Amino acid sequence: MRSDVSVRILQAFAVVSLLCGLSTTRLHGQAATATLQGNITDATGAAVPDASIQAKNVNTAATQTSRSDSQGRFTLSNLAVGDYEVQVSKQGFSTAVRMGVTLTVGSQSVIDFALAVGQQSQTVTVEAATSQVETTNATVGTLIGQQQMRELPLNGRNFEQLIVLTPGVQTIAGNAFLSTGFQGRAPEYSVAGSRPTGQAILLDDENLQNFWSKGMGSVMGTSLGVEAIGEFQTLTNTYSAQFGGNGAVVNAVSRSGTNAVHGSAYEFFRNDVLDARSFFDPHTIPEYRQNQFGGTVGGPIKKDKLFFSQITKACDWPRARVKFPTFPVATCRSLPPSAFRPPASRLPRPPRSQIPWRFSPLPLPSWAQRQPIPDSHKP
Repeated sequence: MRSDVSVRILQAFAVVSLLCGLSTTRLHGQAATATLQGNITDATGAAVPDASIQAKNVNTAATQTSRSDSQGRFTLSNLAVGDYEVQVSKQGFSTAVRMGVTLTVGSQSVIDFALAVGQQSQTVTVEAATSQVETTNATVGTLIGQQQMRELPLNGRNFEQLIVLTPGVQTIAGNAFLSTGFQGRAPEYSVAGSRPTGQAILLDDENLQNFWSKGMGSVMGTSLGVEAIGEFQTLTNTYSAQFGGNGAVVNAVSRSGTNAVHGSAYEFFRNDVLDARSFFDPHTIPEYRQNQFGGTVGGPIKKDKLFFSQITKACDWPRARVKFPTFPVATCRSLPPSAFRPPASRLPRPPRSQIPWRFSPLPLPSWAQRQPIPDSHKP
């Protein structure tokens, strides 16, 4: 009897947990989203207070509304990355619609509206892109979009390699821990000559660095791949304190589904047939095969409400390496071990008291002068 009650309790708890998980909404932080702000005026330049502003995502139909304050200013924050249609309306004025507004990750775009006197049912549509110059802050950075990640050649399909497109960023060589994978095999970067530690790497507001402050590289040194990333920006100077980090911030946003079903399939490969013979290769080029393949699919689960995006990738990397070990010749193998000692180590060592000491040319008091230590004591 008790077992049946326990099973029912567990089933009820599982159902409630599932319903809570499905009913929760995703909370976007400031870093992985965008902000839209501006001023609303009339034909004479006077501020228009209490005007209604509506921003609608073209791809997902997600809508956010706000109203202008007494000075005609408005702010729409936490907007998902994508293309938007912004509409402004006010009683006694014609409705203004701005098309083609593209918001990028971490951007703070400014759009001003000048309303014309007329019926609210009248609509004035303007198609114009937003300014790419940040006028609200002094952040220095570079934005990398889908086209660059898709078309630029990448060894391993690791989007972190595109960080070097930012001025002042370069890859530095790892240490012994890096070669063994002890600290992770992700690459390290120096921004404007700074040390490669303390930098922040964010994906959807989550820090992806490990305990050693290394990036998101796996055992192979690759990351999620460019197909899973919508876009990212590399901030190098004078960015806001909300990001944290020391020297640089990589702020990335994942690729999401939309109302339209979309997908792709890819295959990237390297083959020794297409490679040139290196200086140390034998007459026959060693076998080298590197295949990276996968696909993406995304679309709506419930139109205008719930979406999905699935990315699958695999890597097949069989290859042969040319190594050149060093072996001693027969003459060396016949010699005793003492023959391999350096010549200086075979010389007799004088007593410590006879070792010359280097003294400062400046006169020093007796308590500060250096004296040789007897042989019976360690220095």
